[in-house]
Amino acid sequence: MFLFVVYLPRFFRVFVGLIKDRRVPPTPKIAVAAAVLYGILPVDIVPDWHVPLFGFIEDLLLLYLALRWLVRSTPKAVLSEHVARSGRIS
Repeated sequence: MFLFVVYLPRFFRVFVGLIKDRRVPPTPKIAVAAAVLYGILPVDIVPDWHVPLFGFIEDLLLLYLALRWLVRSTPKAVLSEHVARSGRIS
């Protein structure tokens, strides 16, 4: 049911590799860092404690959009290289 959890370490390695890579544009990297900070910091547009479920969904949506922008702005060859380097899940 939650098979995607098995792939989380691989996704993490790919995204960390993309953030460290100089061939990836800096603006999406900054957006990912800002989204992570926004999720960690107690200041939110929709407070997590005020509207519990919606507050967490908002944080995850912002992180998803930033990571999506990072992937879409990365050259295909660079992205393929990082995915191949992340390893296989058996």
